[in-house]
Amino acid sequence: MQKRHLQFLAFGFLTRWANNLKGHLTTGGSLLLGGVIVSGILSVDIIQTQAYQLFSVLSALLIVAILFSLRFRDRVSIDRKVPRYATIDQSLEYTATLTNRSTIDQDNLLVIETPPDIYPTLEEFLNTTQPGEKERNWYDRRVAYHRYLWLVQRKRGFEGKAVTIPRTPKNGICQISLCLIPNRRGRIELPGVTLMRPDPLGLILSHQYHSLPTFLLVLPKRYSLPVNFQLPGIRQHQPGGIQLASAVGDSEEFISLREYREGDSPRRIYWPGLARHNKLLVREYQNEFFTRYGLILDTFATSTQNSEIFEEAVSLAASFAVMMESGDALLDLLFVGDQAYHFTAGRSIAHLEQLLEILACVGMNTKDPFDRLTGLVLSQPAVLSSCVVVLLTWDDQRNELIRQLDAIGLPLLVLVVTSSKDPQIAPAPVWIHPASRLQVIPVGQAEGILARLEL
Repeated sequence: MQKRHLQFLAFGFLTRWANNLKGHLTTGGSLLLGGVIVSGILSVDIIQTQAYQLFSVLSALLIVAILFSLRFRDRVSIDRKVPRYATIDQSLEYTATLTNRSTIDQDNLLVIETPPDIYPTLEEFLNTTQPGEKERNWYDRRVAYHRYLWLVQRKRGFEGKAVTIPRTPKNGICQISLCLIPNRRGRIELPGVTLMRPDPLGLILSHQYHSLPTFLLVLPKRYSLPVNFQLPGIRQHQPGGIQLASAVGDSEEFISLREYREGDSPRRIYWPGLARHNKLLVREYQNEFFTRYGLILDTFATSTQNSEIFEEAVSLAASFAVMMESGDALLDLLFVGDQAYHFTAGRSIAHLEQLLEILACVGMNTKDPFDRLTGLVLSQPAVLSSCVVVLLTWDDQRNELIRQLDAIGLPLLVLVVTSSKDPQIAPAPVWIHPASRLQVIPVGQAEGILARLEL
């Protein structure tokens, strides 16, 4: 533990130093600095080698470049319009506007979205495993520097790309397109942008930071399903009727007024009718039947080492949420985070974007028992037409959940995500409903499997 702690401190220092150095050097500047270091090493004995002359020349160029880069105080402002949503691992482009308020033309400027200056904690470094770390060589697993760099990238949330700004005249305005690539789901902070200008030698970049705090919500990856794919199931009676799908509450679709009959609920009496017609009238309602799908996401992981499997499961859930979003159907998303969650979308209750926002922020549950999800799910089947269940593994508890859902005749599509290339599911369920099926999806093969999915 003490050794890991020392490694963690050393990695933090080296990463900060390397990022700061990388942000201030051009490609030519990096080569020049390398030349200074190599020639300096070779110049230890000035009698045996003439490398000290090269060291002197390169050092002088580097010092001159540093002196030129110390001043960057031009009156330049920048603003940007960041979209509300992005998708993980997909390039996002958005517009920025540069205003040159100085008395000279601006040329050779670069701009980049600046990531937040945050780093992983010791607990995160010790308890998190980088995807694919087991396949690395012994030295990399022992030192774990690649794991630290991966955690830094995930904490920051994105990787920005430097963009060259066209020549902007004095008191002029220039519009440019910025670009970043999110590398994780959820809310990502965007603290601001950095303007950079190379020195006349093109070796050192001087910086001017502009604070423009905002945030970006990164949605999970979605896969395409076959165009003709449709979940089985019949329309079910929904207590509360179509009004339930438009606003939360216990109400039905109004049809007409009729005379009061003994046993009618007083809550349905139309009191204005008593004043107008001198008799009691009662509101009459019609029960409604429509399709209601269930989408169950398993969040119960044994440890954070299953993060790769969990991310794939979230992507699968998001893909089916997009497919099942329909104008005449409801979609119920059920999962357990810090508490049990049940979200309903469709028919004006909520929209697809809201479900994707929820899936963007869902996290693994490593503390609670799986029974919490079982209790949440089994309270819903009476109103569901069919159900998609996304599982992180296959064991007795999950087998029992599927068995109980199948026992009530609910059509099921069960997706089991696994890291194995040749997984085995035993014992496989024996379906009561003929349309139910189980599909094993190894990590990295979801797109191809879903494209061929039939039901």
